[in-house]
Amino acid sequence: WRVGLGIGVLMARGSMWGILLALFLLEAWADVERLTPFQRSLLGDDEEEGDDEDTSDDGDGWVTNIPLSAEEEVVEEALSVPEAPLEAEEMHATPAVEAPAKTPPPPLRRGPETYTMEMIFVSILVAFGAMYLHGKRRNEEIARKWMMETYDTFANNFAMLGDGKGAPLRCETQSEYRFHCSGRVNCIGLSAELHLKKRHDLFRMPLEVLYFKTEDTVEVEVYLNDTDMEPFVLGVVWKKEEKGFRKETPDIGRLAFKVGTQQLKDLGVPSHLSVLTDNSDAVKDLLHGEVVSLLQKNADLFNCIHFSDSYEKPDTSYKKVLRFVFKLPPPEDMTRIKPLFRMVMHFIDRVAGIRLSKDGKERAREARRRLENERLKADHSRRQELAQERKDERLRKEKEEAELLSPEQQAKRTARLAKRQMKKKLPKFKVMNYGQQKLLSVCSPSQTCTLHML
Repeated sequence: WRVGLGIGVLMARGSMWGILLALFLLEAWADVERLTPFQRSLLGDDEEEGDDEDTSDDGDGWVTNIPLSAEEEVVEEALSVPEAPLEAEEMHATPAVEAPAKTPPPPLRRGPETYTMEMIFVSILVAFGAMYLHGKRRNEEIARKWMMETYDTFANNFAMLGDGKGAPLRCETQSEYRFHCSGRVNCIGLSAELHLKKRHDLFRMPLEVLYFKTEDTVEVEVYLNDTDMEPFVLGVVWKKEEKGFRKETPDIGRLAFKVGTQQLKDLGVPSHLSVLTDNSDAVKDLLHGEVVSLLQKNADLFNCIHFSDSYEKPDTSYKKVLRFVFKLPPPEDMTRIKPLFRMVMHFIDRVAGIRLSKDGKERAREARRRLENERLKADHSRRQELAQERKDERLRKEKEEAELLSPEQQAKRTARLAKRQMKKKLPKFKVMNYGQQKLLSVCSPSQTCTLHML
């Protein structure tokens, strides 16, 4: 159990504290394993002797060192009479067989085989450290190379890179990097997150390679002002990922429809891509020839494009967002990412310049109002359900408390509840001032009110 606990702590935490704890437990277990069976039996006898200090065994089966009372001491002295000399027949009798002497305990086993657990654990520790250093340096190299290739593009379009207090690229974890810039027309700011493989984790990396099939990606979000974008949504994604994309983006799932195949052929969109939108005019304005050729040329680096005026994400308050997800190439081929980020800057100005027709804008607003009403109704019904559950719980507790009352107390409680119900059935009166005239409002339990002049 010590070995399992140590390895479990190491896998769960992945820190040096877990390694030290596991090493300590393995060392304690290995010390016990090196003991011989005889030494373990002695250890067990010592523990038993520690539990009962008043008794001991002299090796012949007799218990000694038991304190005696005064009367028992007198009887013991009387019985201790010198033995009489042996007779001739007794002298020629066969002598009794003596018990064999106890053999000394064998020495501790010393050799390489006694340190098997230590050697295994040290090997795991060395592999963990080597994997950590190698994976950390590899991820740093990818992030640094991405920053070098895209720095000029960001510097030419934004006034401030980062928070102005340090390096623009901030390391969140060994596999997560964040970049932020601001100070540009037609947008509030840009945020980029690098999601890299966990190359520093000895236990996670084999799972990512064999089962999860994760890749290095960069997610870009451009936050727009309310006046920088018309009401429409647009999604461009691989066909095989369309179903999952709709689930991940609620606005696309509720508002967008799939653009027809013939229209995509007319625009030159590759056949492996699906386009989802609620306004066909926006597709024609955004997916023109230069953008389509760039997407086709870098198909292995493209993941998805998502434009929305109703963006929903837990950690952001912006509603109008342009979102891009690209796959990162190897560091030695990172120059291929530069055209995609120039396309991002192009879309910022392109989206701000789109003007929908009056009918298209009115249809989009009507659809959003309908969805907002549905959301409000769903929230209202959810609140009513919670209120009803609280009421049922309160009534259940009151009923349980009433069962514990005496008959006199239950009668008083029944009378009090009946009085309360009768009071609810009576009409409610209210005097209101209307200028110089006073009005009397009478409201019945059926929510019908009448006004009377006083």
